[in-house]
Amino acid sequence: MVLRHLVALALLAASLACGKGTGPGSSPPPDSTTTDGGALADLDADGGTETGAPEEEGSGAPADGEPLDIDGVHLSLSPAGCQLVATWLDQRREHHFDFPGECHFAPDPQQRPAWVVPTDSGKAVIVMGSRPNEGGDCDTALQVLVVTEKGPALSSEIQRVASCSPGPWDEMMYHVMASRSVLLGAP
Repeated sequence: MVLRHLVALALLAASLACGKGTGPGSSPPPDSTTTDGGALADLDADGGTETGAPEEEGSGAPADGEPLDIDGVHLSLSPAGCQLVATWLDQRREHHFDFPGECHFAPDPQQRPAWVVPTDSGKAVIVMGSRPNEGGDCDTALQVLVVTEKGPALSSEIQRVASCSPGPWDEMMYHVMASRSVLLGAP
């Protein structure tokens, strides 16, 4: 529990110190590109990619995906490939997380899957991937996915921790990370 609080405080301090503008009205990330056919592909700091295109008839989420519905947005997270598919209205976005190990939604305090936390930015869930490292700890990556009024968004920063905890993570992390997010497929 102490580790979670320290991580949350470190995250808050880093977010305030960075001063990166990633909220509404800020300029788009410099690494956004348009691919053939008008779909968007964004490269994040760790090489993850996301693409977006209007929903095609018959296209579905990965068969092995962990499903989650938040405020009309259907999310499916494929653990082995760390592939997220988000569908809502007539929109579809995909994002690949370049995380260690298999990906899943972080559990709630009772260890039930996908702890959804209401934040000022919208309802948020942590996507995480983890694998043991040589030192006996784990290499764990965490990123918040928040469902905003404009659609799903990812926190602009990925948190890396040396912890094998499956969660739950401190609720403060959800709030801080959700406050600095970029829409999936944003130009």
